[in-house]
Order: sequence, then structure tokens, then C-alpha cells
Amino acid sequence: MSTTKSKMAEIKEAFLGSVNSLAAKSTDADSIGVNTFYERCYDFARLSHLYQDYIKFTSDETDKFCQNFPTAALNSFHSTTSLYQNSHQNSVNWLKFWRSKIVFIKNEICELFEKYSADSSELMEVINGLEHEETFLQEMLENREGGEGLLEDSYEVPNLNGVPESHGWWTDKDRSLWKDKDAFDRTIVDDY
Repeated sequence: MSTTKSKMAEIKEAFLGSVNSLAAKSTDADSIGVNTFYERCYDFARLSHLYQDYIKFTSDETDKFCQNFPTAALNSFHSTTSLYQNSHQNSVNWLKFWRSKIVFIKNEICELFEKYSADSSELMEVINGLEHEETFLQEMLENREGGEGLLEDSYEVPNLNGVPESHGWWTDKDRSLWKDKDAFDRTIVDDY
């Protein structure tokens, strides 16, 4: 059985791998790579809230993260909107999930970058892009909530363990779906 320490090491490795992979691609990075980047950032950030003591970066990991994160984030912007707008576009929960992904990168991941990087000059462009996406998502949610044809399928409620209360778009009902489940579980619940 895996320990929390080994699970967090896997989460960190997957997160850093997605950053490094997306940074190595040109601005026409494929949507699968971009989606993986957002998914890995989401899991790393939310689990960091729960298991902060298990997050340790080696100096090599820190250097690569600082070198690659701004490029990876900028490379993701070309397809971010299409990822959340074209699939599951009628699902409120899908849009809320994307909003959480973006907010985690804007807040926790950018904060991590600032902590380790001596040069955060590229970070403002990243933050501005993320704020634009967040605003667009917020407007989509406001325009669609309660609208005809919208779905609130529970299978699209991601694991919310570790997602802070500042992500106020998640309801108590959404959060209760994950209350008694493993924080490392990536299965979407289906008992809404």
C-alpha cells in the first residue's frame, strides 16, 4: 500500500513532468498536453493544501520548474478557452472545474514560482492571461446558471478534497460528495 509520502511524490512528479513537457512544445502544443497540464496543476495544488509537509523540491526540480513554468503556462493559453468551451459546454460543474484549475494556477502555482524564482518578470503576462480566462469563465457561469439546457451532473464534480473555501462556486452539496472519500482518488463521483 502506498503511503501519503509516496503518493505526494508521484503527484509532484506528474505536475513537474507536465510543466516540463508543455514548456518543451511550441505554442501549438496539443490540447491533450494542455489539458494534462491543467489537470496536474489542479491535483498538485489541492493536495498541497492537505499535505503541505510532503512537498519538497530538490534544487534541480526547483531550477527546472522556474525555467519552464512561465513558458508552459504561456503555451497553454492558445487552447485553454476551447478546452472548456467546446466540451461539456452545457455543464455548470465542468465550467466550475475549469475555473478552479485556472485559479489554482493563478494563485498557488504562481505563488510557488515567486517563492523559488529570482526573476518573476514573465509572471505578469501569465497572471494577466489567467485572469482573462477566469473572468471569461465567471461570465459564462453567471450567464448560464439556471439557464435552460444546463446540466449539473455529479459525474463532473471533481475531487474537491483540498480545494479551499475561496473557490466559493462549489456548493456544500458538491463538497459533500467527496467528504468521506480518499483525497488521492481521481474518480468522479456519480451519486449526486
